[in-house]
Amino acid sequence: MELPASALTVHLSMKILFCFMGTLNPSCGGVERTMCNLIHELQAHGHECAIVSWYRNTPYEPFSGIQKILPTPSSRIREERQAAFRQALEERQPDIIIHDGELLGAGALFPGPAGRKRLLEAFSGKTPAIVDMHHSDIRGRLRAPFLKRMYYNVTWRRNFYLRISQADAFVVLSESFKQDFYDFLPGVRKEKITAIPNMNSFENGSIPSGKAREVLFVGRLDNPVKGVDRLLKIWSMVCRREPGWFLRIVGDGPDREYLAALAEECGCTNYSFEGATDHPEEYYRKAGILCMTSTFEGFGMVLIEGMQHGCIPMAFESFTAVRDIIEPDRTGILVPPFDLEQYAARLLDLMRDGGKREAMSAACFRSSGKFGKSRIAGLWENLLSKLAEKPR
Repeated sequence: MELPASALTVHLSMKILFCFMGTLNPSCGGVERTMCNLIHELQAHGHECAIVSWYRNTPYEPFSGIQKILPTPSSRIREERQAAFRQALEERQPDIIIHDGELLGAGALFPGPAGRKRLLEAFSGKTPAIVDMHHSDIRGRLRAPFLKRMYYNVTWRRNFYLRISQADAFVVLSESFKQDFYDFLPGVRKEKITAIPNMNSFENGSIPSGKAREVLFVGRLDNPVKGVDRLLKIWSMVCRREPGWFLRIVGDGPDREYLAALAEECGCTNYSFEGATDHPEEYYRKAGILCMTSTFEGFGMVLIEGMQHGCIPMAFESFTAVRDIIEPDRTGILVPPFDLEQYAARLLDLMRDGGKREAMSAACFRSSGKFGKSRIAGLWENLLSKLAEKPR
């Protein structure tokens, strides 16, 4: 996706309230890192940011000074949290509220068609604009098994109509996602849907000299989504043909034991399960190739993170935003989903061609600049300024 140049103009300082189900911990995953980056950038540009979370789910809270945790659940969980949220709203008097579907929508804190009205009924100041963010690819969900697909078709369609109707803006991660929503939701108000991609996770990337002969996976070991079993089967096809290479699997999750057993069953060699880390950049700097084998993704943040360190990304073309990130055969490699043999052949070719790796490493590093923090923050600034000025 070609992003427009967006030199930051001078905007008035705004009060922005972020709403999340749990507390933010950037080490928990790509969505969490993305939101932390966005908050830091908006603060750096003079905006007053605050966060409300429904509960504490991590001891590490980088925003403890501006984050409010709603009351502990009780028999009147929703009523208590609604009252506490309205109180937080009154205290902060925000110009903008940003949430990711947990505030308004089916099953949210303020559910149903009257959710927005109930949310704002006690608000005494200027009515804030509401921005709803959606982080995933609905097309990927609709490739699920039949019963799940039918469930998504019914419940998601109803919920997305509801969420978009109550938002002043609905932000998705890719221009391609906009068309997916137009197709999935006939008659939806298209002018509300806008695309802003995620920004780079790290301040300054670089291409270290002397990249190791390492293939890297970074992500949650949640097999239905991340498809790590596919990677292990692929590795079993190449590991003995290139014994000088090593696979590092970085991350943790519910399927770790199953995947460790599968690696042995497949006869994999030269691999390790590294566990979770707060510093994935240390692995990106060292590895030459980054492999993603996901069933679906929202944006695939690890691809951009790897590219910031010259780590060549490979992925199945299983989510539409992947082409926003990877230009095939120049800044990475895309494989039709889910062709394990072709993936293994392309990986083996890259492992054996040092000249190709050097050229692609430099190209993917340069390409990562289009997701620079100041550039993406500029897109957010423009959207929020328009919403703040718009009468409601």
